[in-house]
Amino acid sequence: MVSKLYLERRRANQMDDTMETIYQDGQFERRGFSRVEFLRLYERAHVVKLPPGHVLVRQGQRKDGLYFLLDGQVKISRSNITVARLGKYKFVGEISLLGRIEHDIETGASADVAVASSSRGATFLKWDMETLIPFLNEDRQVFNALARYLNYDLTAKLLREGVIQRADTAQINRPAPSKTPETPTAKQKTIINDNQNKNPDKENKQ
Repeated sequence: MVSKLYLERRRANQMDDTMETIYQDGQFERRGFSRVEFLRLYERAHVVKLPPGHVLVRQGQRKDGLYFLLDGQVKISRSNITVARLGKYKFVGEISLLGRIEHDIETGASADVAVASSSRGATFLKWDMETLIPFLNEDRQVFNALARYLNYDLTAKLLREGVIQRADTAQINRPAPSKTPETPTAKQKTIINDNQNKNPDKENKQ
């Protein structure tokens, strides 16, 4: 067991150039993934290359995987109206994954997702849901790191689409105000002084 963990850590510290680029430029390190956690997740993905116009999923359909865009662009549309475009190093399918793991809810896609026809195609890392979910249920360290990343990514998408406002997220993330002693008002000071003048004997006894 110890030798297995040692070898895993060693491989994580000696990632090839492709993995290192995705780890750094894909924001995995910045979003809280350790090198070992990223290695475990990365090794369960496979690379898929899709042509322009290819539909990953249609609105209402069940998503078969979690995608991470390495190159190209995807178009998000509802009722044939484009609502967003996603570029390099963005996830597709995070709502479905989080719903199934955290709430045991099977949700269909909220929009059509297709490779942009104006691009030369797109390259993704893809994790099949049927194998990814059991893995994440067993390895909670990787799940927690991925959930943090996906929640951040999802919030950014909602901000771009105008579903939520920046003020809302600022209010959520704003720290609670520190409790400082209140300064008596002029009226309160007058009442305090009056009470003291009415009870001089009490003060002397103290």
